[in-house]
Amino acid sequence: MQITGEAVAQRFLKLSETGMTQIKLQRLVYFAQAWSLGTFNAPLFEEDFQAWSFGPILPSLNEIYSEHGRIVATIPVPGTVIDMPEDKVEFIQSVWEQYGYLRDDELEESSKDDVWRNSRGGMKRTDKSDNIMPKEEIREYYAEISC
Repeated sequence: MQITGEAVAQRFLKLSETGMTQIKLQRLVYFAQAWSLGTFNAPLFEEDFQAWSFGPILPSLNEIYSEHGRIVATIPVPGTVIDMPEDKVEFIQSVWEQYGYLRDDELEESSKDDVWRNSRGGMKRTDKSDNIMPKEEIREYYAEISC
């Protein structure tokens, strides 16, 4: 079964006891993907992040959750938490333990890494962008900082 960014997001929502903002959810999914690439040399899912002005965004999640306003539901939609291999579930849990307690602003700043900056290509912070953040660059960056 193919894991999607939405499936990873649903896992994070399942772990949350108080709900979270769209920004927090986006950043958690980004860090899960980034650390999977950097640690295991493999993506959790295939969709690419884009270098938006306020950090990495997975367009499919933005489409799903933008209608909910700032706060995302605290409980995953029934039937949307797909079965995943146990090692993936444990990995997502470890990302939650590492980042889940951080505030939105802390996660936003942490996610504005060199890959995000390079993908924006010198744009001003307020400039809109749908530039792709290449998985290979994410992999290289997170493999390097994990040492």
